[in-house]
Amino acid sequence: MWSYPEGQPQLRASPPGQPLVLMRVVGVLGLLGLALIHLLDLPDTADRSLVDGLAYIGLILASMGIAGVMLIIDRREIWFVVALIAMTTFAAYALSRTTGIPGDHVDIGDWRDPLGIASNFVEGTLVLLAAAVLIATRHPGRRSALRLESSGRAAAPSSSDDSPRPELLSTSRRG
Repeated sequence: MWSYPEGQPQLRASPPGQPLVLMRVVGVLGLLGLALIHLLDLPDTADRSLVDGLAYIGLILASMGIAGVMLIIDRREIWFVVALIAMTTFAAYALSRTTGIPGDHVDIGDWRDPLGIASNFVEGTLVLLAAAVLIATRHPGRRSALRLESSGRAAAPSSSDDSPRPELLSTSRRG
């Protein structure tokens, strides 16, 4: 077995699932951040438009609810909901800044609102995170998944290959 010289930093493979646990924690924090941003903006928004205020309350409850579910249940399907919440929120933001939302045209052109910018950052992060988790946890027998040949080179699996996907990265060499 090959090893690093004495005193050199060593790369160790993470325990199985550890990166996904970290992604789940970041996802929960992102959803809670999204809820907080909209909670801070709720009083002004609800004063201007009852519909927008109710939409904010729905978003806050959905974000907090899904964050709670993510703490208890580790299921791939939850990440679809996370992406849907983030993309819908971004679409509503873009609509409110371009054509306006029915009954509320005050925010048209207001692209510099600090809470809006923070919300867009969190939404974008959640979408990218959800995409990364969904890609990492896709069905191992799919054609797009890579597998390692016995020589160690990556190769696309054949359409009949339903074997589990091996780790693509390894920190040790066989001697």
